[in-house]
Amino acid sequence: MENLLVVTSSSNMLAGMFLACFVLLGILAVVMVIRDPGSRATERFGGTVAASIVGLLGFAAMFETSEFTFDRGKREVRWHD
Repeated sequence: MENLLVVTSSSNMLAGMFLACFVLLGILAVVMVIRDPGSRATERFGGTVAASIVGLLGFAAMFETSEFTFDRGKREVRWHD
C-alpha cells in the first residue's frame, strides 16, 4: 500500500485554471500571427500552441475526473470517476 498515491479533486478550480491557460495562450498565439504572419514557422509559436493544447487537455482531464491512483509497484495510473 505504500506505493500508492491517490489524488482526489472535489473542486473544479484546477480545471478552471487549465481552461484559463488554454484561452490565454490561444489568444497569445492569435496575436502573434496577426502581428507577424511569418511567426508560424518559429519555435515560440509552436510552443505557445502546444502549451495551449496541454491546457485544454488538462481541463478535460480535471473536469471529468474526481480521482487518480498512481501505483508505482504496478507502474500504472488508474482514473476513477
